Amino acid sequence: MFIITYPSVSFSETWTCSYLFKGKQKIFVRERYKGGFIDPTYKPSSVDLIIRENSEFIHLYLPQKHFKKYFATILHKEKKQFLMVALNPFEKNIIIQGDCEIY
Repeated sequence: MFIITYPSVSFSETWTCSYLFKGKQKIFVRERYKGGFIDPTYKPSSVDLIIRENSEFIHLYLPQKHFKKYFATILHKEKKQFLMVALNPFEKNIIIQGDCEIY
């Protein structure tokens, strides 16, 4: 039996992104892990769940135990960029975004 496989970023990938937050350079890292993405730079890391993925975007949601905040992330495959929204009920909401390298 002969099987042809094609390389794909959808099976194993790490997004390393940079952004500015309060005037300081920061890094956003996500690594594909068991149907979602984790932050390998933070232990213990929660799994960002993939709620939708297509050829252009990966949409992630990070569930919270007490639902005090809502985190949603978009990874743009073609532009190699990310955008994350942190919604804090009755507080200041935060949006971060930046360019990425994908491995």
